[in-house]
Amino acid sequence: KSLDRNQMKRAQRSDDPSHFMESEVALYEHISTLKAIAADPVRLYGHVELDTIWALLVHENIDIVVAVVSVLLEWMEVDLVNSEGEVVEGMAKLASRIAKDGADYLVGNLGRLESATESDAVGKGPDDILSLFDTLLEMDIEYQTTTGNGLSIAASLTSDGNLLGWLFSKMDSASIGQRALEVLTSLLSREEVHAKYTNMAKLKPYES
Repeated sequence: KSLDRNQMKRAQRSDDPSHFMESEVALYEHISTLKAIAADPVRLYGHVELDTIWALLVHENIDIVVAVVSVLLEWMEVDLVNSEGEVVEGMAKLASRIAKDGADYLVGNLGRLESATESDAVGKGPDDILSLFDTLLEMDIEYQTTTGNGLSIAASLTSDGNLLGWLFSKMDSASIGQRALEVLTSLLSREEVHAKYTNMAKLKPYES
């Protein structure tokens, strides 16, 4: 409801922030409350409406996008060592959904968040996305997680080469080069990814 109201307000007067600012604040506050669901993993993995999450990842307000990425990262950071089978199974399903249906949105936001300078929070955006990918890849290895299209999480994340293109282009970056190299190395260590991309020089340029 918060998203619907905000979208309606924005559509009415997209050039007048004062018209939709109140609904945007309410939306941001609602997103922040979603982090608390991570304390109840069974509820989280059984009732999360991911279609709304994907819609929020293309929101016009960069701070909204950053908040959503932070929520996804929080959801995936559950202590699996001390978790029961139901939680582990649910988390694996959530990881596969994020990789299958959310990867394009997340990868597309790497460039968008990197170039944004509106707030301090935005600076964490690309790093949070890479941390989320790290977590997904750990799930991939530990639990042999597959996505709905039958691919591993690593193969799903790199299906069109866009993520690899961004990572490859950022290896010399002073701010995020090391993190980009770490994730790139992790992906290319997977046989199914390495076999598909044997020549990194032929990767197509990244598109946000």
